[in-house]
Amino acid sequence: MFFPEKIVSIIDTDRVLEVGPGGSPHTRSDVLLEKNFKEDDAREQRGHAPALKTDKELVFYEGNKFPFEDNEFDYVICSHVLEHVPSTEIVSFLSEIQRVGKRGYLEFPTIYYDYIYNFPKHLTFLLYEDGVIKYLGKEKTQIHLFQPVQDFFYNSAIAGHVSLTQSLKVYFFQGFEWQGNIPVKEADNVQGVVYKKEVSETITNVINKNISVKQKIKNKLSIYRRVIKIYILRDKFLTAHKNWVADKGDELLRLNYNLTFKSIVFDLGGYEGEFAEKIHEKYGATVYIFEPVKSFYENIVNRFKGNDKIKVFNFGLSDKNSNIEISLNADGSSCFTEVGIKETIVLKDINWFIDEQKIVKIDLFKINIEGGEYEVIPALIKSGKVKDISDIQVQFHTFIDNAKVQRRSIRKELSITHELTYDYWFVWENWKLKNK
Repeated sequence: MFFPEKIVSIIDTDRVLEVGPGGSPHTRSDVLLEKNFKEDDAREQRGHAPALKTDKELVFYEGNKFPFEDNEFDYVICSHVLEHVPSTEIVSFLSEIQRVGKRGYLEFPTIYYDYIYNFPKHLTFLLYEDGVIKYLGKEKTQIHLFQPVQDFFYNSAIAGHVSLTQSLKVYFFQGFEWQGNIPVKEADNVQGVVYKKEVSETITNVINKNISVKQKIKNKLSIYRRVIKIYILRDKFLTAHKNWVADKGDELLRLNYNLTFKSIVFDLGGYEGEFAEKIHEKYGATVYIFEPVKSFYENIVNRFKGNDKIKVFNFGLSDKNSNIEISLNADGSSCFTEVGIKETIVLKDINWFIDEQKIVKIDLFKINIEGGEYEVIPALIKSGKVKDISDIQVQFHTFIDNAKVQRRSIRKELSITHELTYDYWFVWENWKLKNK
């Protein structure tokens, strides 16, 4: 969900249904409704996020009818689901939402988003205009003609490069609250699901107000550089990511360590807790999870409720204690980007935390904190505590100023105490403590 701030009319006594919550349901939802997909298809439908684990009531349905009574819910949330519904079923699907709920919130991507990324599971283009939802089946367009270009952007998005989406999200997505009946109309062609000229100009003005001239120039240069790299220089990142996938890095390299049930693992950037769960299930190790975003933290706590070997902290680790704003963007949430909804988070000094917890050895130190790695690792090196860490698994990020120079400097320092065991350029790499 890109516009949670638009959900404003839920009251305390409301019974709330969420249709298609994926891996991150809204905190206010009481009942979650999911289509009963086969697991492989379900994973694609939820954007490759891990299967949802929740204490909330989870209901599955078959066919086109929801298993609820008329007006059973006061509010229905349906975010990023409609685009997955075939155009022939849009009217009946929306009718079901309005049948079981009195009011609610809808959010979906516009045609502009798919003309860049062309997500395979998106079947229908939608536009909310003048109080009417207009729709058009993807199969009725010539979107496939742009596939060679779309493949580049699609792969970059899957790999975590989402700055373009964030900077243009007011173009790419629509979200609005509704009450009662929502008129629905099938468009005759693409012209029916694109913004009117005056609306497009208004949106452009909104974007211009939020992006400085310097940032706009930087964004344009960034796009030009990416195109040049992919088609002329064979972009190192995409090549590295392709190799990572081919080598099954997520299934093998990130999980294969010399750990036992006595081991201590730090997970910086817990997000949904998937990595921590896999490591704990495989080795029985004690895992310290650090997740400063409140909603992510709460979901992790629920996921590991009753497991005293999973210790979850609602703060991040850095080179000093501080409160700082973070831009929320799912697993790409970062303190070093300037787009998206802001939330104030707490950061704690990594060296202080290790001393306060009286930890003398860390067997695996996993870092995926969207730019924060450039502060945490140098702090460990400076204090000498890096020598107490057996393996450092880190994802460096390119959107930080002088990222390549900073990464090179950190790697030079790490090579004094550790040796590189695998290295996929700005994807994942691992440093193992040298034998003493």
